[in-house]
Amino acid sequence: MADTADSALFRLMDLPNELIKLVCSHADLSIYDLMALRRTCKLTREFSSDRFAERCFFSITVLMGRSSLRASIELSQHPRFGPFVKWIAISPTSASAEGLRVLPSATGPLTHGAHPVLEGVVDAFVLGAQSLDFMRTYLNRYREDTQLKTDGSAEQMLNVAFKAFAERKQKICLTFNDEELNIVGAQHLLPNLHFAQRTVWYLEWKETITRTIGAAFKQGCTIDRIELCETTRQDARNISACCTDGIEQELTSLCFQLDALDIEFCHQDTETSVRSAERMVSAAPSLESLYLNRIVDYNNNVNQVHIPGILKCAAS
Repeated sequence: MADTADSALFRLMDLPNELIKLVCSHADLSIYDLMALRRTCKLTREFSSDRFAERCFFSITVLMGRSSLRASIELSQHPRFGPFVKWIAISPTSASAEGLRVLPSATGPLTHGAHPVLEGVVDAFVLGAQSLDFMRTYLNRYREDTQLKTDGSAEQMLNVAFKAFAERKQKICLTFNDEELNIVGAQHLLPNLHFAQRTVWYLEWKETITRTIGAAFKQGCTIDRIELCETTRQDARNISACCTDGIEQELTSLCFQLDALDIEFCHQDTETSVRSAERMVSAAPSLESLYLNRIVDYNNNVNQVHIPGILKCAAS
């Protein structure tokens, strides 16, 4: 990527040599000091490279929490790193009051199975501290999720982030997925780890899809791929289905640009999921890739029963 007046400050490509000259002129360095300095300069150079930026920001996950949304805004508006974002996964996962009650027992089994007396004490202490960290970061996430639901600012923040992508005419793959990878702005928030069969997480598909599609449409984003993936987690409760009712106009406009659509959704309300899939397929005349892994009821896993109807919409 060529340097511009705005991005030159962020490249740091000349910093290692300048740093070496400055430090060596004003310090009495041993060979080990110079080796450490050289390695530091090398890492600084690597971390300012386009290859590093692409690896870090090609695919990101955004949580419906204030800190993660704010980080997505800062990244989208960044003149150097924003253009590297190609895949944006919006997580439908939210923390809940039920999870606050269940989480202590969900992490309890981690403290079992100590062997010798001393090692058992150490293991229990470490795992107990880990459980406390789970509780602290889960509570942080619960507070942020609740705050955004109360003040209704999630869509507003999504609008700000998508505006920057739209102004650059940046093509985006939009993913709704209950697996959270490479989350931005959420070091103090618990990611949706798996907790066996205890309900720790809520999945708010309709609300998340509605906010995101509405914001992307309003800002005129170029969306060339949409993915919907629900992985039948046993520690999560579906609060809503893959529902696009009420955003037909916005969805039709975005789907008109689509090159690819991937759907893997396992939910009790298959009728709503199928209706949404047919709506998207029908609105995508230039669709080059359609991947339908499954749209099933998790209580009745009959895999292919709904797919012919969706394919018929694609053919028409």
